[in-house]
Amino acid sequence: MHDVFASTRVPAWGLLQVLVEALVETAPGADLKAEEARLHALWLAASASEPEQPAAQQHPLPGPGEDHVPNDAPILAMRVAWESPAVVEVKRRRALRACVTKALEDVGYSDPDYRRDGSAGSTIAIAATQEHPSLTASVFLEAVDYEFAQSPPQLRFMAHLAATARQRTHRIGEAVADLETFFEVEQLEPYWLQVSRYDSYPHSRPTGAVLHGFGIRPHADFWGEWTEQVLEVPYRGGTYDATFWCRTRSDIPF
Repeated sequence: MHDVFASTRVPAWGLLQVLVEALVETAPGADLKAEEARLHALWLAASASEPEQPAAQQHPLPGPGEDHVPNDAPILAMRVAWESPAVVEVKRRRALRACVTKALEDVGYSDPDYRRDGSAGSTIAIAATQEHPSLTASVFLEAVDYEFAQSPPQLRFMAHLAATARQRTHRIGEAVADLETFFEVEQLEPYWLQVSRYDSYPHSRPTGAVLHGFGIRPHADFWGEWTEQVLEVPYRGGTYDATFWCRTRSDIPF
């Protein structure tokens, strides 16, 4: 609640919606749907500077009885994995899976469109309709950072925003496949751990992080400093000049 009312950053819509529901209960005669719509419009206006998704494509959380997702909804695929999974003990593997579950709840997607847990890490994909995809990805990353704040940067995080105009179910599969391809790109190896292992700042984030598919300022929602890298990488049987944003410093907001 303190972050929502005191931070200079726009809060996640899912969190703001929960607060709206709670506050409406304290206002006699208030109409939940009307207040939700009013606050969502204000939230969109406050978020309108984000480049990767126009405000017209934003969608509020579905109301009671609604369970539809637009076919043109952006697909956000994310992966969190251990840097060296073979040396990670079982307890910490389980802790990562539990962390992913909590992070999904933090961004309002407790039941994602796709999730696969393995011994090395977890991959999830969602139709990002509740807020700007960069905000969803940043909150998810912050949840991972927070959970492992006392650990060295043994984790790697990648977020991939897919924008292909195809049927949603097909796009989710494509987004996951592309994410996993990018995650294994050898050219990214020097960039994963640019965040210092010996960062002594109290608010540092320990996870190595890379973004793909976002706009020219994807780090507007993300903590730290990010650098742009254009790399020729394998892509669907050929090669592709891909733009990646790599976190180089994690202790300060952009």
